[in-house]
Amino acid sequence: MRIRRGFIVLPIAFVIGATGCSGPASTTVVPQAPVKLVDAPAPATPSTTAVAQPTTTPATATSVPTTTTNTPLPPPSAAALAAVAAAKAKVDADTKAKALAASKAQAAAAAQALTKAKVKAAAVARQKAADAAQAKATVAAKSKAAAQAKVRATAQAKAAAAERARVAAVKAAAARKAKASTPPRALAATYYQNCTAVRAAGADPIHRGEPGYSSKLDRDGDGVACE
Repeated sequence: MRIRRGFIVLPIAFVIGATGCSGPASTTVVPQAPVKLVDAPAPATPSTTAVAQPTTTPATATSVPTTTTNTPLPPPSAAALAAVAAAKAKVDADTKAKALAASKAQAAAAAQALTKAKVKAAAVARQKAADAAQAKATVAAKSKAAAQAKVRATAQAKAAAAERARVAAVKAAAARKAKASTPPRALAATYYQNCTAVRAAGADPIHRGEPGYSSKLDRDGDGVACE
């Protein structure tokens, strides 16, 4: 402390301590400016001088400790636990029901698609069988028609051959009859240069032994000339 004339200078420092709930106290030293004290009035007696000693109360800072207490929560009641378990069970049941419904729907769709595929395959098989039967029937009908045509052609050929044989027989008979009634000299006098002359005379065909027959007119040598 220093004393000067007329005032007293005191260096003052405040020590402020802050105490927490869970840690050691921290101390902060704050320097303060000198405090000027005014002299007290002098007494009437000049012989004595009284110096008033001022009383100075330093300012103090008080910090209120803050305490944080972690109060444990009370345990949940049995009813609350039961409600939570029931809600979870309901959610699980709903999830399982939805999954089962989706699986059933998928299985039903697959079964329906399989049924449609089977129906379509059966229809295609029936159509193929019908087409095959129709083709077979068409082939059979054509074969039958061809066989009948062949039979008719054979019959017609036989009839034509029979007709030719009959005409040839008739002509042969007529030729034999004419030969029998014609003198030998007349037979020798009948002569045809070629088949054109024979046809022009209306004597075709000429069989061997008939008037006008010659080997040059019978090219195939079957005994019938200009046939």
